[in-house]
Amino acid sequence: MTPHDRVEIPRRKAVTICIAAGCRDHGKPKIVLCADTKGSSALGTTNVMQKVLPLTTRWMLGVAGDDDEINAFFRVARLGFLEALDQEPPIEIDDYNAEILFRRALATRSKDKKDSLVQMQVAMSYDELLNGGGAKLPPGHFDDLIKKTRAIRFRGSFLVAGVSYGAPFIVVSDENGDTSVHADFVAMGSGTYLAQSMMLLREHSHIHDLGRTLYTVYEAKRHAERESGVGTETRMYVLDEAGLWPVSEEGYIWLEGAYEERRVKELALIDTDPPEGVLEDFIINSGLGPSSSPSGE
Repeated sequence: MTPHDRVEIPRRKAVTICIAAGCRDHGKPKIVLCADTKGSSALGTTNVMQKVLPLTTRWMLGVAGDDDEINAFFRVARLGFLEALDQEPPIEIDDYNAEILFRRALATRSKDKKDSLVQMQVAMSYDELLNGGGAKLPPGHFDDLIKKTRAIRFRGSFLVAGVSYGAPFIVVSDENGDTSVHADFVAMGSGTYLAQSMMLLREHSHIHDLGRTLYTVYEAKRHAERESGVGTETRMYVLDEAGLWPVSEEGYIWLEGAYEERRVKELALIDTDPPEGVLEDFIINSGLGPSSSPSGE
């Protein structure tokens, strides 16, 4: 069997939801982080995945996607942040440096993935391939390998969140490793579109207070559960300049009660019965009535 013939276990669809939203509490900046606990790998799904991971005391990594990819990237990212703190003098990790460290971790992980692919194919590193190693390969094989390395994607999305200079800071990456900065909110995972739609419907902004933001994020996560890949377990945290604070059991009880109460009220406001005669007029005027059928002529 040649390297080209190796059998790969098919990857399951990435399942998960992870939401981060900036807010204020008595004028102080905070970030609400929320995720389910559902994970995925080549062997199946689990319901014990931790998706808010500490890079330092004040900077957190939010994750969504394949478990193996998440674990590998977390090790790289955490090492980069800790090495910055261990320098003499230590680097102050503000929003600027956090974004640099995040991008550096993405680049390192991308390089690792390319090294792994090239090593399995031709038993050399990616750097060796680029620095003359390609000349040792059969015609066309070098170009084929380069195309494969360029096609490599992250099997997940990541975000780094923290409070810097009195404001919430959230930087997120996609499967290509491209990054973007947000202050209001961001959602990742298979339930992204459902969660984002609810956050937009509630017109969330980073100037909203903590209580309102906690509910909005919880509601968005519950709305995202309509997507089959999103787990029903919910984990929520509040991140500020002092560190990460988990939501208490009493907090979850209040959030669920508020969610059910609001859902019942909104359903009660929906009148599913049209006014008298409207339905009949619609059917006839749209050409669906008896007069438009051959038997009605």
